[in-house]
Amino acid sequence: MSFIIARCYARGWYRNTLRNQHVLLAMLTLTLLYTAYKIYALDLLNSPYFNNWASFYMYVLIICFQVVVLLATYRTGVWAPKPNQEAVQRLDLLLGIGLLVAFPFVGAIGTTNNIFLNTLIDIGGWFALILILGLLIEERTRSRFVLSLCILLPACLGATQLIHGRVWKPYLLAASLPAQTITLEQPASVAGLKVDSATAKFIADLRSILRRGSFHKHDYILAFYNAPELVLLMDGVSLGTPYYMKGENPINCRALESAEIKKRPVFILATRKIDFETVACLQKVGLRFPVEFVELGRIYNPYSASSYGWRRNEPWVSVFRQKGIDPF
Repeated sequence: MSFIIARCYARGWYRNTLRNQHVLLAMLTLTLLYTAYKIYALDLLNSPYFNNWASFYMYVLIICFQVVVLLATYRTGVWAPKPNQEAVQRLDLLLGIGLLVAFPFVGAIGTTNNIFLNTLIDIGGWFALILILGLLIEERTRSRFVLSLCILLPACLGATQLIHGRVWKPYLLAASLPAQTITLEQPASVAGLKVDSATAKFIADLRSILRRGSFHKHDYILAFYNAPELVLLMDGVSLGTPYYMKGENPINCRALESAEIKKRPVFILATRKIDFETVACLQKVGLRFPVEFVELGRIYNPYSASSYGWRRNEPWVSVFRQKGIDPF
């Protein structure tokens, strides 16, 4: 349908009779309505995380649509350079287009994510490609509106996804940006940072539980797993490494074995059940968990309800303190 519309327009078919104009307008309206329906049905304006990476295919369709229109307008323009000049320009153009097409995929090499998700991170080259194709179509059709129409849809799509993904569903946050209204005052490293009410309550409750266990600034905290931010927010010191990762037991064990543990209390924050291998490593370095630790309490983790689902299996954070070690 896009090819037929573009061909009829480029050939001036719509100028012959009023009926032709109505037919062309009807085909264009049907195409736009169907496109709008598919955008809604496939949730294309949403973040790629929530529409099964359909956003990637939307950009592919935009480029394919431009290519179809460009093919439909072929040999309808008046531009005719010399043969040698045309060959050189065509080679340079194809080389540049090929590089822009490959750029997002080259940038995604090495990722463990879905490759169509990571290509969206480096998709800036495709916006340049869309602009170039728009300029070529404008040159063929001699229409001053073509370039604006070519960049309108990708510009609106990109802006919508940026606003949706950064404002309403920001990456890994528990609430939208407008909900980040409470200013943290401590520790000094994060003073002035704004968080939502659920996060503020979570931080306050965690700090209260640690204080009941006689926690002091720069005491040792081990956060299992993937929660170095909790150590920083409590102004503690993580033994061996700031980041203990789920499923990386050899790395975690090396970090514990390399840590210099002085005689001061060790606190453990567990976002889920601690692996048997990690428990063995703790005992190997003299931290006899769970025998020589007492559970101070547990707090609901508001990030377990995040739309991104990274902490779906971590609804609680349990707090443990080492026995028999008096605070300074």
